[in-house]
Amino acid sequence: MKIIFQAVLGSLLIHVAYYVSLFLISSIEPSSNMPEIAEQYTSIAYLETQVAFGVIYSPGSFVWTFLAVTAICAIILFAYKKWFKKQKLSR
Repeated sequence: MKIIFQAVLGSLLIHVAYYVSLFLISSIEPSSNMPEIAEQYTSIAYLETQVAFGVIYSPGSFVWTFLAVTAICAIILFAYKKWFKKQKLSR
């Protein structure tokens, strides 16, 4: 049960780090990038109505990735603890 709790915690930390980094990159990148086409128009408002930024993810994909990363973390933790225990016994 301890391995499952650690795997869920690891998966949660990985997902939080991923989404925070995704948010930071997506907020910094557009502010530093000015497209050349914007200089050709006198009114930027026209471009704002023509272009949309963003991605919509399905909530189900978050659940599946969370479960998959939890399973991978559990396998890694189980293998690490088994290997570490074997190394400790051989000393």
